[in-house]
This record gives sequence, C-alpha cells and structure tokens, in this order.
Amino acid sequence: MDPAYRDMLADVAGMYYLQEKTQNDIAEALGLSRVKVYRLLKEARDAGVVEITVHRAPARNSRLERELCERFGLTDARVLDTGGLEEADAGRGVG
Repeated sequence: MDPAYRDMLADVAGMYYLQEKTQNDIAEALGLSRVKVYRLLKEARDAGVVEITVHRAPARNSRLERELCERFGLTDARVLDTGGLEEADAGRGVG
C-alpha cells in the first residue's frame, strides 16, 4: 500500500476514533461523501491501520463455583472459565 494512502487512512481513522468526529464531519472536512468515509474506515480496519479491541469481563465457570462451595462449605467462590482447559487439569491440587 502506498505510504501516502496509508497516512490518509490513518488521518481519517484518527479523526473518527481519536477525535470522535462523525463520519459526516469528516466527509465535510475532507470534501468526501459520508459513504467514502465509511469505506475508508473499513479499509483502515482491514489493512491493520486500526485495531479494535473489546475488553470483556473474564467469563466465570458457575457450575464449578457451586461445586466448590458445596464440597468445601464455602459461602462464595470465583472460578474463571479456562477456555478449554480440561476441568481435571484446572482442579488438580484442589481437594
């Protein structure tokens, strides 16, 4: 990709994501249509000029939390979902 074009994608993305300008505002400022601004923003994401990360709260394993409370008489337990790690491995050493 041409460096000047990549810079333009970065400029448009910066206006949208960092300066929180609307697509209409950007279109007016740059003499483009709103549809063109939308396409440039999509291209910026697709080309890796923009990376969007959503941070969710860690998932919990409520079934294992209940089992721990029942087995050990706990009033509360917090167990993060292991994302595929076998429960036998995750629970090793508990007992």
